[in-house]
Amino acid sequence: MSRYDPKQAATFSDKLFLVNAQDQVQRQISKKEAHLNSYNYSPEALPHRAFSLFLFNAKNELLLQQRAHKKVTYALYWTNTCCSHQTSADNPEASKKDAITRLNGEVGIDLYRLKSLSNPMQSLTLLSKVIYKDRSDDIWGEYELDYIYFVKQTDILHKSQIAVNSEEVEALQWLSREQAQAFVRRTDIKVTPWFRRIVKQANFCAWWEALEKGELGRYAEQSEIVHLADD
Repeated sequence: MSRYDPKQAATFSDKLFLVNAQDQVQRQISKKEAHLNSYNYSPEALPHRAFSLFLFNAKNELLLQQRAHKKVTYALYWTNTCCSHQTSADNPEASKKDAITRLNGEVGIDLYRLKSLSNPMQSLTLLSKVIYKDRSDDIWGEYELDYIYFVKQTDILHKSQIAVNSEEVEALQWLSREQAQAFVRRTDIKVTPWFRRIVKQANFCAWWEALEKGELGRYAEQSEIVHLADD
């Protein structure tokens, strides 16, 4: 690991939850092993539990981040607002708490300081769980069962209001629903496989339309686990 950024490499001892296809925890695994292709493409491989948070503003635009150049996997790829792993405990509340903590740590947005969100834990809407697998390069990749969270706030409109953690994030941009659909299909930029597949294969556009109409609750807490295909 000496060839990687020390702060990034230090996180590879973190323990993640390996789950089966029904999202039941089987055991824990180091973050390093969970991201090795040698494990993820082995017969005994299981996905690890993760989350992808999508944060919207008053104009119903989605905040995208470009992953920092120091990242071990998918460096400089564009993706949704915040992505990481559930690590603190094996329960539904822990997933939301970890997502809120990670959003602040990566993007510098503390949901508890936003006036438009009286209860951040309740404001995060779980819309789906998706499973996908992908190779970042010859060594590293992903095999995740990913919780999809939407949250809308009206305090922050422009990216100039956000002070990101440069160890994690290279750049930010806001996109409308139409722009995001076109963005993931572009060939001149790098987009993370989970973000691209969620937009193209999940019920993503319907969720976003419901968010715009204030009707997101009708999609909340969907029990189905969706397998996203390679593309």
